[in-house]
Amino acid sequence: MSAPQSAIDALGVLGVELESGDLDALGRYLESLYRANATMNLTAVPEGEEAWHRHVVDSLSLLPWIASTGATTAIDVGTGGGLPGIPLALALPGLRMTLLEATGRKCEFLQECVQALGLPSRCSIVNLR
Repeated sequence: MSAPQSAIDALGVLGVELESGDLDALGRYLESLYRANATMNLTAVPEGEEAWHRHVVDSLSLLPWIASTGATTAIDVGTGGGLPGIPLALALPGLRMTLLEATGRKCEFLQECVQALGLPSRCSIVNLR
């Protein structure tokens, strides 16, 4: 799923500039999210441009603040389908992200995404309530 120009522009307004490889990885993540959404409740947001804005731009709106703190670790509590944790982990290579989720099936999906996106050394999944 390619990033629409409106999402790239919105990220620019926030001061977030991504490499094309990061945008590609975010697109692959969204594709995985919507494939899995067919069998489990991960998002009610429609695919396409709205998904880029509501999932990627909204998640990455935290990026300037996180970067300003110098944080090297973060936890996404109740991550569901991996939002905002996975987009943040993709955009901030120096950040170690923990994705906390109570539903086992969602954790399986998250593990598949983390592996496919090359994030296993930077993202851990914890299945707890």
